[in-house]
Amino acid sequence: MGLVLLGLCTCTPGPGSGPDAGARGGADSGFTAQKPPPWLLTATVTGRVRARGGEPITGARINLEQWVGDGLVAPRAGESGENGVFRVERLMPGAYQLTVSHPGRATGRQIFWAEQGDNKLLPLVLVPSAPMGGRVLDELGQPVAGARVRPLGSSRRKDGWTVEARSDSKGRFLLDGLGAGVFRLEVSAAGHAVSVLSRVRAPARALEVVLSRHYNVAGRVSPMPPGGGDVTVRLAGSGVWPERLARPDPSGRFVLEDVPSGIYDILAGTEQQPWRASSPVQGIQVGPKAPASIMLELQPAQKITGQVSH
Repeated sequence: MGLVLLGLCTCTPGPGSGPDAGARGGADSGFTAQKPPPWLLTATVTGRVRARGGEPITGARINLEQWVGDGLVAPRAGESGENGVFRVERLMPGAYQLTVSHPGRATGRQIFWAEQGDNKLLPLVLVPSAPMGGRVLDELGQPVAGARVRPLGSSRRKDGWTVEARSDSKGRFLLDGLGAGVFRLEVSAAGHAVSVLSRVRAPARALEVVLSRHYNVAGRVSPMPPGGGDVTVRLAGSGVWPERLARPDPSGRFVLEDVPSGIYDILAGTEQQPWRASSPVQGIQVGPKAPASIMLELQPAQKITGQVSH
């Protein structure tokens, strides 16, 4: 609770009253803070969270961060108290971003400049959220667990905007915190290709996202030059560019990792004299049914150089 960074103190939710509260915001405050030197922080921010109809929202999650350069630092977190009020004391004057969230409501954000002394913010209105839910599957129809689902342009980046979801063991996800509208969703998972869904209208309850799995392509190069040599295995095809490269171990075994499903050509060759190369193995199908171990036989070769002109 006591990190001081660039004059801003990290806070945690607390009762907001009593002699042990440190920096105290009163009965409506959701913050307590370690007391910094009085000369360091001199701004106070007060705000209110309410619904569209004007009714206060108690227990809204408050996150306050300071802009330094082009990034955000030293977050302070808490909750709105009675009547939706929150108060943060002993801040360094400067630019801040306030992010407010509450279950079932669209996440709100406000950027403001805190002057020395008291700063009263405009009420922050949280409208009902328009949740988007569905399932993430692979090309075999199996659920993908742990997939990250986020709307492009509103997930956490330099501006600190945070709205995203993760799929469960059955591939199900629920993205909450967005208002009604049209979004682009990016869905990603380890070992799978990234998928982007364009023009998804919120709310949406039955989205189905298919992620293509990535696979490993393994094989052996033979015979290997003395000492292992400078051998490179190259794989290309199915729109993959630049080509994938791998170095065999001294026994000639190689693995090309995270290859998307598709049809590929593969070959091997030395990078220095004496020149040796394999004939290309063409039409290798990479997918759920793993290809057999690929054998690449090195043979004497020549290096051809030249210039292409129009």
